[in-house]
Amino acid sequence: MKDSARPLNSSHEYQLFFLESNDYSTNQVVLKYGAILGGGGGDKDSLKVVGNVNASPVQTIYAVPFKGDVWHNFGITLDFNKG
Repeated sequence: MKDSARPLNSSHEYQLFFLESNDYSTNQVVLKYGAILGGGGGDKDSLKVVGNVNASPVQTIYAVPFKGDVWHNFGITLDFNKG
């Protein structure tokens, strides 16, 4: 939930959550907020779930406006057997 007493600066990129590969070479999925480094476009005041950061282009899986006074919860299922 946004903290109105301590707002984030949307001109920066925040990685709020990420799942790293077992060799630490990439992130499989990342929850980001703000101005995404390297582009990504879209609303800077949104939460974005993006796929593997080594993909070209990096896929935005889900995006939602980051509203105040609302809890945002995410559940992600990965199928490692199918890659």
